[in-house]
Amino acid sequence: MAASARNRLKFSLGSIDSFSGSTTHKRSVAHAVQYQNQIYDDCVRYGALTPDRIRERVVVELGPGDNIGALLRFIAAGARNVVGADRFYSTHDIEHERKIYIALRATLSDEERRRFDDAVQLEPTLHFNPERVSYVYGKGAQDIDAVVPPQSVDLVVSRGVLQEVYDIDRAFAAMDRILRPGGVMIHKIDLRDYGMFSSLGYHPREFLTIPNWAYWWMAYNTDKPNRRMLNYYREKMVSMKYDAEFYITGVVSNPYLAVQPEIIPHTKALVKGVDYTDEHQRLIDTIRPRLQPDFRSLRDDELIAAATMMVGRKPA
Repeated sequence: MAASARNRLKFSLGSIDSFSGSTTHKRSVAHAVQYQNQIYDDCVRYGALTPDRIRERVVVELGPGDNIGALLRFIAAGARNVVGADRFYSTHDIEHERKIYIALRATLSDEERRRFDDAVQLEPTLHFNPERVSYVYGKGAQDIDAVVPPQSVDLVVSRGVLQEVYDIDRAFAAMDRILRPGGVMIHKIDLRDYGMFSSLGYHPREFLTIPNWAYWWMAYNTDKPNRRMLNYYREKMVSMKYDAEFYITGVVSNPYLAVQPEIIPHTKALVKGVDYTDEHQRLIDTIRPRLQPDFRSLRDDELIAAATMMVGRKPA
């Protein structure tokens, strides 16, 4: 609660710097390149993004943090413009970031490098072409429509971002406003407790037993999850009349694992004995009576799912 109060005061005074999202300096160049490629590859695979669905398109990434490697992959694939938007300013290690882009460029084809080079200068210093790449600080998912024109974007992507957005209804409304008819949003969403309780030996769904008012004081304006489960995102897509698909990428674990083992390929439906075990079922059965009313009626698979890849297509 104290951390949340400090952050609320800090942000109300206009300070938007944060170490949240500052991952580049923690990773080797090879690891960072692999991670950015994974973001891009997952979007292409599960979003069914053919070359024609990328070429000359406008792409927005929410919460890229200190590294826009995935956006540069979209540029290399033929995207016309890309925009990175972060509510907070993630501390950057510019030289390490530049080395990541150099290594990323080395993995591209000649044609992809030509497009890449039109968007970013790597020598002698890092510089982006403002006509191709823009980065906005101080604006997150909930107010992206304040800096991006309505119906001007073809694709909105994020990875590990939406679970930290507390004005989540407003965020979906803002994303909908900037998407063109037929546009797509692809979000990887973590449904776990970030180890708040589970890393201390508590049940992986213990955070769902806390009353809403108390959890708000504990977590609001921190990097803690908003407790929106899979059912919320499914219902949101229905209410927005989006054609949506949900891929479960992993299941809850006890004890907590910071790096969540993934189900590959991601699955649309969890299968007992394949994706989860009797132990997972027992975990849910034992915690259900103590869950807050908002969560007690959720389906077993909605409580077992640790993360999801959501692909939503706006009506054309």
